[in-house]
Amino acid sequence: LPEMSSPSLQQAAHLIGQGAHRQAFTLCLQELKANPSDPEAAFLLGIIAGEHGNPARAEALFRSTIGQLPKFSAAHAQLARSLIALSRRSEAVEAARAAAALDPDDAFTLDTIGVV
Repeated sequence: LPEMSSPSLQQAAHLIGQGAHRQAFTLCLQELKANPSDPEAAFLLGIIAGEHGNPARAEALFRSTIGQLPKFSAAHAQLARSLIALSRRSEAVEAARAAAALDPDDAFTLDTIGVV
């Protein structure tokens, strides 16, 4: 996952990478209590939602993140992944292209773009 700006969200990203979604979810919720519109927390919650079979919720969370951080390539890439899961291929291709246009450099985002 890409680097997060706060230590607690960086820890949540690490936990997601290890499959410890419950602990990551708790950290994200704590971050949202302190900053209710934190786009990185929404991004991480979107990943958790997607991995737990809720691509519609993931889409909403990624769109929220993009609304606040339009140059966050990983959010565009994950939005594409969610749209694929929702059988919205043309929208997914657009989101993947938007991610690629932002010239991402982390493997997680590049891999997601390649899959879409």
